Amino acid sequence: MKYSKIILLFLAIFSLSPVFGQNLRVGAKDFEMLTAEMDLKVGQSYDIPVTARNLGGVQGFQFTLFIDPKVAEITELESGLLRKDNFGFFAKDGNITCSWNVSTPLTEDKLDDVLFTIKVQAKSNVVLSRAMNILSRPTEAEAYALNDEMMNVKLAYTPAIASSKKAELFQNMPNPFKDETLIPFYLPKAGKVNLSIRTADGRQVLQQNADFNKGMNQIRLTREQLQGKGLLYYSLEADGFSASKSMLLVE
Repeated sequence: MKYSKIILLFLAIFSLSPVFGQNLRVGAKDFEMLTAEMDLKVGQSYDIPVTARNLGGVQGFQFTLFIDPKVAEITELESGLLRKDNFGFFAKDGNITCSWNVSTPLTEDKLDDVLFTIKVQAKSNVVLSRAMNILSRPTEAEAYALNDEMMNVKLAYTPAIASSKKAELFQNMPNPFKDETLIPFYLPKAGKVNLSIRTADGRQVLQQNADFNKGMNQIRLTREQLQGKGLLYYSLEADGFSASKSMLLVE
């Protein structure tokens, strides 16, 4: 009996141990940062812009971003919504620490801004998601919701680009979704994009026209914009390109 208690205690402690340096809070919601998956080729330089899916729902966050220095060298950290004084930059170790907070929630026009851009030079041929991750050392990875609830910090990757010569529309993330979702797409050159959303019976519930840059882009949609629930179809048109996909809005 005595040994059984010791074993159970050991298992309980082990189950709470950090995985890959990150303390995940069971049951906690996630603050999710996003960047595009890409294949890094040795000797080539890359810009890695990072955005966030639910930026309007947090009052602050902190984390350590690790890029394996054996496969990619960090050459520069470019400001976006976050400024240089929000970061600690330890290029030799491959670590970027970050701490950011606001006194009032961000306005709607800021929610899709690039948080920051990392510039790297590849030392090996590797997929970006295998070289870059969020850690909790030396800075704990955690975010703080508007109601002070603690959240996990995660890094997600939008789909890799198969070709730089054609436009592509990707599956929305997350899907199914409840509150908001992102529709990622790629443009081979800058231009005007038309996005339309329709219900299963063909009724149009949303249409947007806007100019977007060359490369990976995303459009954020909220539940309020879509006025309902269930199966929806989204279509994107850009300079002769047209594609459609489906998504599911749930309660």
